[in-house]
Amino acid sequence: MASHRSGGRLQRSVLFSQDGKLLFTCASSMVKVYSLNGSLVRVLHRPAADGEEGASLSALALNPGNPYQLLAAAYDGSVTLWDYVDGVVLDVFYAGAPVTHIATSSALPHGSFLAAVSFNEAPRLAALHAHNIARGICPRGKTKAKGSRRGGMPDDPPPATQIRICSFTGSVNAAADDDSTTAAATRAVADADAETGNVLFEMAAAADIAISASGMWIAAVGSSILYIYTMPTGKLHKLCRARALFTSVDISPKEDHVATGDATGIVYVWYMFAPGYLESILVDVVQYRGDDPMPHMTRHHWHSNNVLCLGYAPSGYLLSGGMEAVLVTWHVGSGKREFISRLGAPLAAVAVSPKATHVALLCDDNAIRVIDARSRRLAYQVSGLKASAEVMQPGVGLALEPVTSLVVVNGSPSTLQFFDPVLDVSVAEMEIIESYSYVSSAHALLGGKGKGKAAKKAAKKAAKHQYVPFISHVAFTPDPAEAPATARTLAPDLVPLTCQWMVTSEVTHPKVSNQSTLKFYRALSGLDFELVTQINAPHKATVSALAVHPFLPLVATASADGSVKLWEAFEEETATTMGSKLAALRWRMRSMSKFRDASASALAFASDGSVLAVAHGPAITLWDPLSNTLMATLSFPTEPLTALAFLPHTPYLVALTGVRVFVWSLLTRSVVWSLAIKGSHLCVAPTGNGAADARFALVAGSGASPSVLVFGADSAVPRAIVPIDGEDALGLAYLPPSGADPALRLILLNAESEFVLVDEVAAKLVGFTTRHIHSASDATAAFSEGKHNSKAASRLSALFTAADNDDAVSADVEASALFEAHNPALDSLFLAPVHVMPAVSNVFDAFMSAVLPRSLRDAAGPLAVQDGSTAYESDDYPSSSSTSSDESDDEADDDEAGATSGDDGVAAMATASSSSSSSSSSSDSDDDEMLGADGAEPDAIARFAKAEAAWASAAAAPPASLSELGLPEADALNKLFTSLA
Repeated sequence: MASHRSGGRLQRSVLFSQDGKLLFTCASSMVKVYSLNGSLVRVLHRPAADGEEGASLSALALNPGNPYQLLAAAYDGSVTLWDYVDGVVLDVFYAGAPVTHIATSSALPHGSFLAAVSFNEAPRLAALHAHNIARGICPRGKTKAKGSRRGGMPDDPPPATQIRICSFTGSVNAAADDDSTTAAATRAVADADAETGNVLFEMAAAADIAISASGMWIAAVGSSILYIYTMPTGKLHKLCRARALFTSVDISPKEDHVATGDATGIVYVWYMFAPGYLESILVDVVQYRGDDPMPHMTRHHWHSNNVLCLGYAPSGYLLSGGMEAVLVTWHVGSGKREFISRLGAPLAAVAVSPKATHVALLCDDNAIRVIDARSRRLAYQVSGLKASAEVMQPGVGLALEPVTSLVVVNGSPSTLQFFDPVLDVSVAEMEIIESYSYVSSAHALLGGKGKGKAAKKAAKKAAKHQYVPFISHVAFTPDPAEAPATARTLAPDLVPLTCQWMVTSEVTHPKVSNQSTLKFYRALSGLDFELVTQINAPHKATVSALAVHPFLPLVATASADGSVKLWEAFEEETATTMGSKLAALRWRMRSMSKFRDASASALAFASDGSVLAVAHGPAITLWDPLSNTLMATLSFPTEPLTALAFLPHTPYLVALTGVRVFVWSLLTRSVVWSLAIKGSHLCVAPTGNGAADARFALVAGSGASPSVLVFGADSAVPRAIVPIDGEDALGLAYLPPSGADPALRLILLNAESEFVLVDEVAAKLVGFTTRHIHSASDATAAFSEGKHNSKAASRLSALFTAADNDDAVSADVEASALFEAHNPALDSLFLAPVHVMPAVSNVFDAFMSAVLPRSLRDAAGPLAVQDGSTAYESDDYPSSSSTSSDESDDEADDDEAGATSGDDGVAAMATASSSSSSSSSSSDSDDDEMLGADGAEPDAIARFAKAEAAWASAAAAPPASLSELGLPEADALNKLFTSLA
């Protein structure tokens, strides 16, 4: 099974599948596929030829000729054709240079696509340049086109991008109609080189490209020029603006105009597709300047900063987004606009589902927010790993939640994110700093309100002195169930650890020494935490270290002012409105200590909780945490210490400075060994087998050749050296053993927001081999049936949530005779208008036949149903609204195949209702022959009379089971009720 990295930055592109059920996005070198409910279904990853990590992806596009194929372009010049159902690579096209954009159209020959190839820049420079152009950021922070002057035209930028038509096949048969647009595209591909594609035209560094649905028009923007290429004639036109850079472009579905966005926040709509307009232009470059609208062009301005994305809905409405975190819906004809605001982050890309029911927004905070177009509210959110070099703090690093073994990182400066690196899913995100709206630092850099150089200069000055509050430390108390039985006797004055606690420290402003806050959260259920105690300014300076006791409600904090404080939980009695007293847990300071007025930089508790080690400059002090007495002092290094950690269940203490690592033995109070290396991100393996198995890891070296070193307690010779060339480490941690994987796993977080496994045996970085929310077979079935599974809590909830969420039973629910397959017809059975809905009595039998699969109906046998004083058998009663057993089975089989859509299901239901009513009169004569004189089948009447007598006789003494009644249906009913229970 292929492995891949976990996490990654969601970037560049977001895309719906042709049926609107799936969502695709780029995540570093991977394509992540999400279902309609936001769960991760599949990861498409193609490693490089040498087995290393592939290049970052730049764009995605669907193959219009096959709804189950996806194109993914990368900055290494490759375009991969994926079968995303099976997760296999069908073909790879190499352009020979970085591919920054791709686009497809059904008018192009099969296997062909449009590509923007950056031919004169290195891949990394091309990626950076294209990103800056898309964000509207020029070199040196300028948004004006190079060489532009007041009243003048910009200099023609040097060619940097080629627009090519490429093909995976390399040869396409010529079309019969030589005058059609498809024939022109076919001839272009037929003349193309099989390796590089056919070059249509050259342009400046491309910020965005688009192709019309008919394949007649190609639009591209680069620098301050809009390029329009006509496929039938092969003619190129350039429309220039001198004021700002173009950032995005899109062509309307009706192909009557094209929209562009620029770095000043203006959206231009160009109506150059009017009949005969482009043919009347005799020059190649239309020299437009100024802000006055030119013929066949309108100007729309709301955004205060650059327009980052544009997209058309199928109905013709134009959507735009930018740095303001607001989605604007434009009615192009009237200029009216509507807004969806407070989306949390700048909008980098927008996509509309084929039926225009949902809008997907790729946001700058590494999240995809899906908006319900009908309610204009957030339907669901897909969050990637938000940890980055911008928000990660050394104090937090990679913290582990001990109960769930989730990795906790800085999500944004004000939030903590709980992430599962194995399943590659964001489980939760918790806001720690309240009432702080963090958008992006780029918003201030690009200028706020006002225009002109003075306003931009003032905005840059304000951004330089702007400070964002951040979470500096986080720690968790262990699972109370794992506390030793002697914990109560060791500290009788402390309340027992009855619940889990999370402790955080935050820095409001570093230039104000006491502007920090310490918070204590109590775990309620799962990842739901409640703030219990908040302590403002716990020290005279900011908190520099935080540690929790292994099994007692005791927390230690250190500060740069040299103080070390111990905090304890206690019960506080509060009076209620009824006069009674209620005990509540709170936190307070227990004791404080200092050592020679030296600043405290690191803390560590021993695994048995008997010793607290504190780093005071170059010295290590050992304290009894309960009595707050100094036990010993270790002072060998001359450099200030940066990190401390005890090896579990051993007497060894690891100390880290900026240039050396030490291992101390507390039994002899001497250095066991030391090594001169520049280390960081110290982490200890949670092993419990003594000194022989104890080990720790750190990142050594910096610059071009860093490595992960794994050491034992007894030797300075590393047990493993794993090179991480090109990986800027942000954190290192050991994942504890789990049921699925009993071995310890060392994970590394890099600057690309990716988790990667450190293989200590093979001495290399490897990816995760995961079974995501669905297995491979489940995902294939979901793609084939057009359904996407979501995890259900029980069998009954899996049945009834399907009608609401369009979801099937999860792969985690065991297969049973009760739920053999989900019935898609139930999703739309009751969605028809009231005036066309049949009576409930007419659809009851058909509904029950659809709910219960064939195996259950066969096991239950014929069930007697009562109507007034006469009973009939549901299988024998020829009602006009019911179907025969064979027809019901056929309908159930069709429903299980997932072939009925929502609209078709409503229409089919209305048709079946009218046809059954018209055919009821013709079947009355046949019904009379089958039934008795009073309209009932004789055997059914006798059977019901027997059943009625049996129930009457059992009224005084209810039977222990149905089998005591002597009914032929007893065994079947017992099976049915047992299954439902």
